[in-house]
Amino acid sequence: MRANSKELTLYAGIAKKHGIIYMMFSKANQKALGVTAGDTLEIDMREDTSKYQAPITEELEAVLLSDFEAYEIFETLL
Repeated sequence: MRANSKELTLYAGIAKKHGIIYMMFSKANQKALGVTAGDTLEIDMREDTSKYQAPITEELEAVLLSDFEAYEIFETLL
């Protein structure tokens, strides 16, 4: 996402309602880009093909690799 010569990478869900596509992003991200409601943004959308559709922290990955029971529980949440 790009606006005001600033760039931001984020993971966000999108929704379509009455033929209009909406994407929500936080006030913190709006502030980081220097935008408010109604401003124009340049958006480059890409499909997230990762297993969990979000980045996994090193700490969580370490837990999942070291505790098979925790891994099994985590996998059931998908």
